[in-house]
Amino acid sequence: NPLQLQFGGGNIDGNLTANANTRNIQLKLTSKNMLLQNLHKEFKVDGANDFGVLSGGNVDLDIDVSSNGSTYRQLVQNLNGQVIAIVDKSVIQTGALSFMSGNFIKAEKLNLTCGVVRADLGSGKANFPKGIVLNAKELTLVSDGNINLVNDKIDFDLRPFSGKVSNTNVMQAISSLIKIKGTLQSPKIALDDKEALKTIVGVATTGGTAYLGSKLLLDADGSPCY
Repeated sequence: NPLQLQFGGGNIDGNLTANANTRNIQLKLTSKNMLLQNLHKEFKVDGANDFGVLSGGNVDLDIDVSSNGSTYRQLVQNLNGQVIAIVDKSVIQTGALSFMSGNFIKAEKLNLTCGVVRADLGSGKANFPKGIVLNAKELTLVSDGNINLVNDKIDFDLRPFSGKVSNTNVMQAISSLIKIKGTLQSPKIALDDKEALKTIVGVATTGGTAYLGSKLLLDADGSPCY
């Protein structure tokens, strides 16, 4: 203490405490001025079909976690704390995001107002309580779910809101009510059957797109990053 690193074009400050007698470890980190495109090659734009950051990309991290145990598995199962990443105003090239194309993202670029990832760690899971947010001029996307840190299984709801309902139809609604399952290494897209059924019933019993449009707009959070 203190730990000081230069990483991703920015600075990280923190402290680490390890107690061999109690087999306990605590880690606190904060960062400033790191850039997504410097953190990982996947955020760099090399061509017209690439997903990545065209401008901006500033990300701040706040990590406060602790755990105890004698093995890696015990440390993972006993992990507690919170991890938060906040992305500032940026321009993102959507590129070949095949699973988000069509009804989700029709623009070649997203003018990002803010993006947030918040993970609450505990009981062997990373929980994201509406904890993954992308708020852009073109659309807002909110995801809620969890990652099992022991077996890497994932379970997320994905809700995009464009705010444009004039051309909304049933298929568009169904495509917006999806879940992401599988594992971190092999994610799979599935229909959120319960929510899709509610939407179809609502459309059928209320006369169509008026219900659908009101549902999509009412569900949207005016300040999702906050």
